[in-house]
Amino acid sequence: MIIRILMHENFYDELRIHYKNRDVKRLKEQSSQLLIEFSKGYLRGKLRIHPLGFLFCRLHHFQNDETIRIHIWSDRENVQKPLMDIHNHFYNIISYVVAGAVSNTLYKVLKEEPATHATYVGSYRTNEKRILSKNEKCYKLEEIGTHIINEGELYTIGKSEVHKGDSIDNHLSISLVYTEEPGNPSPLVFGPIDGLNEYQYSSNLVEEQRIIELENQIKCLTMAKKS
Repeated sequence: MIIRILMHENFYDELRIHYKNRDVKRLKEQSSQLLIEFSKGYLRGKLRIHPLGFLFCRLHHFQNDETIRIHIWSDRENVQKPLMDIHNHFYNIISYVVAGAVSNTLYKVLKEEPATHATYVGSYRTNEKRILSKNEKCYKLEEIGTHIINEGELYTIGKSEVHKGDSIDNHLSISLVYTEEPGNPSPLVFGPIDGLNEYQYSSNLVEEQRIIELENQIKCLTMAKKS
């Protein structure tokens, strides 16, 4: 069964090699296997709601703390307020768009006045509770540009890059994400200058009925890919 393959270390070891080699053909093949398994209930009890509105699940955790994750955008009902979607990461991201399309907007961080954003440091109290704590540093952000990444394409985000991501037009979009070379786990989130000192966000499990709806969408997606 495919589920036995997915739970096996070798599957993810191979997947990581394909990411490092930027082998889009192989990534497409393995992501197709994942989609089939997702449509059969693999994500039940695992898929969570991110405060930025997308659904996510860590599929595999390597010994060096690198990970393979799935991100699913289907609507914007799950976005939590205040929306703080501009941030950086403590790892490099290599992401393959399995279905749909996503956008990635980059920003330049300046120490010039007037500052436009305060900075927040994220932490987790439990798997279901994320805390953003304001610190004393404020910066001026300037948008560099937005890049649209379509199905079948690969894109990267470096640790030093400040960005925000989104889906396109509320359509179902799925990305398979490899987090590479993690460093000091204290990434920054950029929020309002006059924001509160602390915000709490939830990261609850997705209800089973919603996952069943997603499974049906993914089944249609896999059938369309075969036709």
